[in-house]
Amino acid sequence: MNKKTAFAITGIAAILAVAVLVFTTTSQTAFAATVNIDIVTGASSKTIDAFSPNPTKAHVGDTVIWTNKDAAMHTVTSGRNNIPNGKFGGDADGNVHLLSQNNTQEFKPTEPGDYLYFCSLHPTMVGTLKVEPAGSN
Repeated sequence: MNKKTAFAITGIAAILAVAVLVFTTTSQTAFAATVNIDIVTGASSKTIDAFSPNPTKAHVGDTVIWTNKDAAMHTVTSGRNNIPNGKFGGDADGNVHLLSQNNTQEFKPTEPGDYLYFCSLHPTMVGTLKVEPAGSN
């Protein structure tokens, strides 16, 4: 192989590597969506039907937005059995983000898995966010 051929092959390989990187980054971003979950009216007297939809499916990189449609204050706190785990809606020490009517809370998952959550003011209100890898169906 002469030097010109080797140089050409190296150049083509570099261009392909950049193209793959750009495509991969763009395709992961292009599939990101906004996923809306409502805290329904009368939620404090409900359980698994206090959040709608529930369970909710999202993907890594999506923006999940909870909106309080109820007149009462609520939280969306990650964890279970009224024990926060600090992933969203507050921290593991129990400090929470209160949502008044029509206010929102956002979370952008970075890892797939099932994220359980509850309202720390009304712990019978529970939900599940099922996060799948980016770009999966």
